[in-house]
Amino acid sequence: MCALALLTLTVACSPGVQATQKQSPKSAPSSAKLVMPAQPPKTLASVGFVEDPEQLFSPTERGKIDTLLRNFEKSNLISIKLVTISDPEVTMDNFDQHNGLLLQSWSATHHYSEHCMTISISRSLRRMRIDFGAFVQKLLSNEEASAIIENVFKPSFKQSLYYKGTTDGVIALMDTIRKNISK
Repeated sequence: MCALALLTLTVACSPGVQATQKQSPKSAPSSAKLVMPAQPPKTLASVGFVEDPEQLFSPTERGKIDTLLRNFEKSNLISIKLVTISDPEVTMDNFDQHNGLLLQSWSATHHYSEHCMTISISRSLRRMRIDFGAFVQKLLSNEEASAIIENVFKPSFKQSLYYKGTTDGVIALMDTIRKNISK
Protein backbone atom coordinates (compact mmCIF):
# COMPACT_ATOMS: atom_id res chain seq x y z
CA MET A 1 0.00 0.00 0.00
CA CYS A 2 1.35 3.42 -0.94
CA ALA A 3 0.56 6.54 1.01
CA LEU A 4 0.87 10.05 -0.38
CA ALA A 5 1.33 12.91 2.05
CA LEU A 6 0.06 16.38 1.25
CA LEU A 7 1.07 19.36 3.32
CA THR A 8 -0.37 22.81 2.83
CA LEU A 9 1.64 25.65 4.30
CA THR A 10 0.29 29.19 4.33
CA VAL A 11 2.77 32.00 4.89
CA ALA A 12 1.84 35.64 5.26
CA CYS A 13 4.26 37.64 3.16
CA SER A 14 2.87 41.04 4.06
CA PRO A 15 4.20 42.39 7.37
CA GLY A 16 0.92 44.27 7.88
CA VAL A 17 -1.19 41.10 8.05
CA GLN A 18 -1.69 39.77 11.54
CA ALA A 19 -2.52 36.20 12.40
CA THR A 20 -5.69 37.27 14.20
CA GLN A 21 -7.15 39.06 11.16
CA LYS A 22 -10.21 37.46 9.66
CA GLN A 23 -9.62 36.14 6.17
CA SER A 24 -12.09 36.05 3.35
CA PRO A 25 -13.44 32.60 2.45
CA LYS A 26 -11.44 32.57 -0.79
CA SER A 27 -8.10 33.03 0.96
CA ALA A 28 -8.78 30.78 3.98
CA PRO A 29 -6.12 28.10 4.24
CA SER A 30 -7.33 24.57 3.64
CA SER A 31 -7.11 22.27 6.61
CA ALA A 32 -5.00 19.35 5.44
CA LYS A 33 -3.57 16.70 7.67
CA LEU A 34 -0.04 15.50 7.25
CA VAL A 35 -0.14 11.74 6.80
CA MET A 36 3.21 10.02 7.04
CA PRO A 37 3.59 6.51 5.67
CA ALA A 38 3.78 3.97 8.46
CA GLN A 39 7.27 2.69 9.10
CA PRO A 40 7.53 -0.80 10.49
CA PRO A 41 8.89 -0.88 14.01
CA LYS A 42 12.37 -2.25 14.53
CA THR A 43 12.65 -5.56 16.31
CA LEU A 44 13.31 -5.32 20.02
CA ALA A 45 16.82 -6.26 21.11
CA SER A 46 15.36 -9.03 23.27
CA VAL A 47 13.80 -10.77 20.25
CA GLY A 48 16.12 -13.14 18.42
CA PHE A 49 16.30 -13.27 14.65
CA VAL A 50 17.80 -16.76 14.76
CA GLU A 51 16.38 -19.83 16.45
CA ASP A 52 18.58 -22.91 16.14
CA PRO A 53 17.06 -25.88 17.98
CA GLU A 54 18.70 -28.22 15.47
CA GLN A 55 22.06 -26.76 16.54
CA LEU A 56 23.44 -26.25 13.05
CA PHE A 57 25.45 -23.23 14.20
CA SER A 58 27.82 -22.46 17.03
CA PRO A 59 26.82 -19.65 19.41
CA THR A 60 29.30 -17.35 17.64
CA GLU A 61 27.86 -18.23 14.23
CA ARG A 62 24.29 -17.65 15.49
CA GLY A 63 25.38 -14.24 16.78
CA LYS A 64 26.93 -13.31 13.44
CA ILE A 65 23.81 -14.33 11.51
CA ASP A 66 21.60 -12.47 14.00
CA THR A 67 23.70 -9.32 13.55
CA LEU A 68 23.53 -9.67 9.75
CA LEU A 69 19.73 -9.94 9.87
CA ARG A 70 19.35 -7.03 12.33
CA ASN A 71 21.52 -4.76 10.20
CA PHE A 72 19.47 -5.64 7.13
CA GLU A 73 16.26 -4.76 8.96
CA LYS A 74 17.69 -1.39 10.03
CA SER A 75 18.79 -0.46 6.52
CA ASN A 76 15.99 -1.97 4.43
CA LEU A 77 12.99 -2.24 6.81
CA ILE A 78 12.65 -5.96 6.07
CA SER A 79 12.75 -8.32 9.01
CA ILE A 80 14.06 -11.85 8.39
CA LYS A 81 13.60 -14.70 10.86
CA LEU A 82 15.80 -17.81 10.44
CA VAL A 83 14.76 -21.02 12.17
CA THR A 84 16.21 -24.51 12.11
CA ILE A 85 13.59 -27.19 12.60
CA SER A 86 14.02 -30.09 15.03
CA ASP A 87 10.38 -30.50 16.07
CA PRO A 88 9.23 -34.11 15.45
CA GLU A 89 5.74 -32.74 14.76
CA VAL A 90 7.09 -31.05 11.61
CA THR A 91 7.19 -33.57 8.77
CA MET A 92 7.79 -33.51 5.04
CA ASP A 93 4.01 -33.18 4.60
CA ASN A 94 3.57 -30.09 6.79
CA PHE A 95 7.00 -28.42 6.48
CA ASP A 96 5.79 -25.73 4.05
CA GLN A 97 2.70 -25.04 6.15
CA HIS A 98 4.88 -24.77 9.26
CA ASN A 99 7.01 -22.05 7.65
CA GLY A 100 3.84 -20.19 6.66
CA LEU A 101 2.71 -20.29 10.30
CA LEU A 102 6.17 -19.11 11.32
CA LEU A 103 5.78 -16.13 8.97
CA GLN A 104 2.42 -15.30 10.56
CA SER A 105 3.94 -15.48 14.04
CA TRP A 106 6.97 -13.37 13.06
CA SER A 107 4.65 -10.85 11.40
CA ALA A 108 2.54 -10.61 14.56
CA THR A 109 5.70 -9.84 16.55
CA HIS A 110 6.25 -6.84 14.26
CA HIS A 111 2.62 -5.83 13.66
CA TYR A 112 3.28 -5.77 9.93
CA SER A 113 3.30 -8.84 7.73
CA GLU A 114 4.22 -7.25 4.44
CA HIS A 115 7.80 -6.49 5.52
CA CYS A 116 8.61 -9.89 7.03
CA MET A 117 10.41 -12.94 5.72
CA THR A 118 11.06 -16.38 7.22
CA ILE A 119 13.63 -19.01 6.35
CA SER A 120 13.21 -22.53 7.70
CA ILE A 121 16.01 -25.09 7.46
CA SER A 122 15.81 -28.74 8.48
CA ARG A 123 18.90 -30.90 8.20
CA SER A 124 16.98 -33.99 9.32
CA LEU A 125 14.23 -33.52 6.70
CA ARG A 126 16.69 -32.19 4.11
CA ARG A 127 14.35 -29.29 3.40
CA MET A 128 14.32 -25.53 3.47
CA ARG A 129 11.76 -22.92 2.63
CA ILE A 130 11.54 -19.15 2.32
CA ASP A 131 8.26 -17.27 2.74
CA PHE A 132 7.69 -13.51 2.64
CA GLY A 133 5.04 -10.82 2.78
CA ALA A 134 3.58 -8.74 -0.07
CA PHE A 135 6.09 -5.87 0.26
CA VAL A 136 9.03 -8.27 0.04
CA GLN A 137 7.41 -10.02 -2.93
CA LYS A 138 7.72 -6.76 -4.87
CA LEU A 139 11.49 -6.98 -4.32
CA LEU A 140 12.11 -10.73 -4.44
CA SER A 141 10.25 -13.11 -6.73
CA ASN A 142 9.56 -16.75 -5.92
CA GLU A 143 11.81 -17.66 -8.86
CA GLU A 144 14.71 -15.60 -7.47
CA ALA A 145 14.28 -17.14 -4.01
CA SER A 146 14.16 -20.67 -5.47
CA ALA A 147 17.29 -20.04 -7.55
CA ILE A 148 19.16 -18.80 -4.46
CA ILE A 149 18.10 -21.91 -2.53
CA GLU A 150 19.27 -24.22 -5.33
CA ASN A 151 22.47 -22.37 -6.29
CA VAL A 152 23.71 -20.92 -3.00
CA PHE A 153 22.22 -22.62 0.07
CA LYS A 154 22.05 -26.25 -1.09
CA PRO A 155 25.57 -26.77 -2.50
CA SER A 156 27.09 -25.90 0.90
CA PHE A 157 24.42 -27.86 2.80
CA LYS A 158 25.30 -30.97 0.75
CA GLN A 159 28.83 -30.65 2.14
CA SER A 160 27.48 -30.11 5.70
CA LEU A 161 28.70 -26.49 5.60
CA TYR A 162 25.52 -25.08 7.12
CA TYR A 163 26.97 -21.79 8.38
CA LYS A 164 28.63 -21.03 5.04
CA GLY A 165 25.53 -21.99 3.03
CA THR A 166 23.23 -20.02 5.30
CA THR A 167 25.41 -16.91 5.38
CA ASP A 168 26.06 -16.98 1.64
CA GLY A 169 22.36 -17.64 0.94
CA VAL A 170 21.11 -14.88 3.23
CA ILE A 171 23.59 -12.42 1.70
CA ALA A 172 22.44 -13.45 -1.80
CA LEU A 173 18.81 -12.83 -0.77
CA MET A 174 19.73 -9.43 0.65
CA ASP A 175 21.76 -8.47 -2.41
CA THR A 176 18.88 -9.43 -4.71
CA ILE A 177 16.45 -7.34 -2.67
CA ARG A 178 18.84 -4.36 -2.66
CA LYS A 179 19.37 -4.69 -6.41
CA ASN A 180 15.61 -4.77 -6.99
CA ILE A 181 15.07 -1.75 -4.73
CA SER A 182 17.36 0.33 -6.90
CA LYS A 183 15.56 -0.61 -10.15
